[in-house]
Amino acid sequence: MDVWQYFASKAWQTAADGCMARARKIPYVGDEVIVALLAARTAGVVMRVEDGARRLLVKTEDGQAMSFALSRATGTFLLDGQQSGARLLFDA
Repeated sequence: MDVWQYFASKAWQTAADGCMARARKIPYVGDEVIVALLAARTAGVVMRVEDGARRLLVKTEDGQAMSFALSRATGTFLLDGQQSGARLLFDA
């Protein structure tokens, strides 16, 4: 068995056991989100989806427009693509 077959068999076992990570939700205009910054949470709505769903414009309940970019490292949407700061939660 070569290396690729070994890893493919392990990935199949993990999927069969139900241990695979949940896929990231694809954002759509009008989706309700939560903007999380430290302990503060603010409701918002996705106003625009750009760059193949990798950039989002969100309007918060207090009227603030915020731009989020998908982090390649974490797979989450972060404020202006920064590694620290506000992030989006889709389980609103």
